[in-house]
Order: sequence, then C-alpha cells, then structure tokens
Amino acid sequence: ARRPSLVGGPERALGATELASAVAAAPTFGSARLLAELGTLCSERGEFVEALALLRQAKRAHEVLGTLGKPEGTELLLRLGAVHVAAGDAALAARAFAEARDLCELTSRIATPQGAQVLTCIGEAKLSQGDAAGAAEAFAEAYRIRDIMGQSEAPETAALLTNIGDARRAQGFANRALGDYEEALAVLARLDGLEGPAAVRLLTSVGAARCDIGDFLGAERALDMARRLQGRLRSSAPGVVGKVVEGCCSIDAVGTMGGFLGAGARKNSELVDQLEDKLAAARASALHRTSL
Repeated sequence: ARRPSLVGGPERALGATELASAVAAAPTFGSARLLAELGTLCSERGEFVEALALLRQAKRAHEVLGTLGKPEGTELLLRLGAVHVAAGDAALAARAFAEARDLCELTSRIATPQGAQVLTCIGEAKLSQGDAAGAAEAFAEAYRIRDIMGQSEAPETAALLTNIGDARRAQGFANRALGDYEEALAVLARLDGLEGPAAVRLLTSVGAARCDIGDFLGAERALDMARRLQGRLRSSAPGVVGKVVEGCCSIDAVGTMGGFLGAGARKNSELVDQLEDKLAAARASALHRTSL
C-alpha cells in the first residue's frame, strides 16, 4: 500500500498520538495497519522511540483483534524487531523475531516464504549476538524452505547464501564461506543483479573471507569492486541504494523492514569501511611477522 505523504513529521501530519489513543479505545485492522506504517516512517527518520511506541500500539491492537497470528501480524513483529536492530538492541530484536517464529509454527506457516523470512531475521539477530552456529542453523532452514518452494533463483536466496557464508566465516570456515559467496554471485549474475546494492554487501563479504585466508590481493580486488559499485549507485540513483532484497533482517531490507530509505546505503558504506580497516590491519600484522 502507498504510504501517506508526510510534511512536517509523521506525528504532526497525521496526529499519530491521537490515532494511538483512538486505537486503544476501539482498535480496527485498518488503524492497526496505519499505526504500523507510521511507526515505520518514524524509524526511517531515526525516531526510534516514537517508532517503537507506535509499533507496540499496533501490536496491542492486533492482539485485541486476534490477528497477531496472521501474516500481517508476523510482518508487524518483523518491523518491530527491525527497529530494535536499528536502535541497537539485538536482544529485544531477537525476542520479537522469536515471537514471529512461534506464531508461524502455531499457524503452520513456517514452511512459507514469510516463514523463511522470519528464520532469516532470527539468523541475523543470532549472528549479531555472536551465536554463529545458531545463525547458521536458522539460515540453513530458511534456505531449505526457499529451495522447496522453488525460490532457489531469487534475490532473497542470494542474500541468504551471503548470510550462510557470513555465519560460516564467523565460525572460522572462510574457505567454505567463499563457496557460498560464489554461489550467491552466480545467482545474482543470472538475475542481472551484479550492479545492485546486494552485490556491494556480497563483495565486502568476499573480501573479508579472502583476507581471513591471507589472500590480500583477492581481498583488495573485492574491496575495489565494492567501492566502485557503491560509487556508481550513489551517483546514478541515490534512492535505490537504500533498497536491498527482501528477506534480510537488518534495516536495509525493504520487504521486512518496510523501507528505511537510505539505510542500505549507510550499511554498505560501513561494510566497505570495515573491510578497508580489516585489510589494512591484516597487512600490517603480516608485515610485522615477516620482519621478526
């Protein structure tokens, strides 16, 4: 659905506080949806406290209506978790994603594209908390669902393969991770997606894995490709840089997080900077070892 055009901020434009009070008194499915949209818009502006308040009110409305277990309720929980991610609270994000998973399992919707999306979010939350093994397990289950659903050739699957590689690399299996990244690159190539933001993220992961195995030349090549692609995306269409593929938990995911314009650009820039720092540190360490 098209979002309302906001002038002067979401709360002033549409009276979000008044709407929240009205919903509390007599919730409807439409008002719950509007609260969720307003919460998403607040989060896009970096107003996370306001966003969380609106999304929680929308959740209470769904609970009263008995619709939290429906797909719309699951989407709301994913949005709520995404705002917690953006606000830096991985533990609360993981709780929201776990609730979404429990509801999907309760309503026999876990083996669906949305169920795979929920599992992907859980995996990313676990990875951010340092639980690489748990993340790998969640990602593998999400991949299995998408494969059964015939979605092996989809942008979401390429992002999921990147996630799987990141989890393996976090466990110390950089060579296996490179295999996942190569598979993800092949999927993007077949989908003509090698010039999109998802490719920037993937290239930084390739560079990090190359760095881990001591292939500094390969890491530098991946970093250069990611940096050049990021520059082209910025100069050609600034708005599209914030759009990554659906199915990722972090705030740069369009479908799960409802947009968050520009968040993908910021995240990818951070990844490029992190790879530059990692490569510089690895080279300095290698130079120090050879000088001993």
